[in-house]
Amino acid sequence: PTSAEITALAQIAERSGMTYTVHLPFDLPVHAGEMGEALQTVERLMQLVQPLAPYAYVFHVESAGAGSSAWTRGAFEIVSRLCAQVE
Repeated sequence: PTSAEITALAQIAERSGMTYTVHLPFDLPVHAGEMGEALQTVERLMQLVQPLAPYAYVFHVESAGAGSSAWTRGAFEIVSRLCAQVE
């Protein structure tokens, strides 16, 4: 969405009392080599929609390798970085 569209959506929410939940567009890779670019894209998207004052963000972490210690570390890093964006 453009900045103008975000502004219009924020005005609609303000007038109507509704809130937005932002669903992030893809599964986030947990492997270090792939994680950086994906997180930068998501962080830019989160900054773009900030005027909407989202009630929540929904995201998915890729499931390949789930349960391994490397996957757990990667998933923790993703969650930590995304949470830092909304604090």
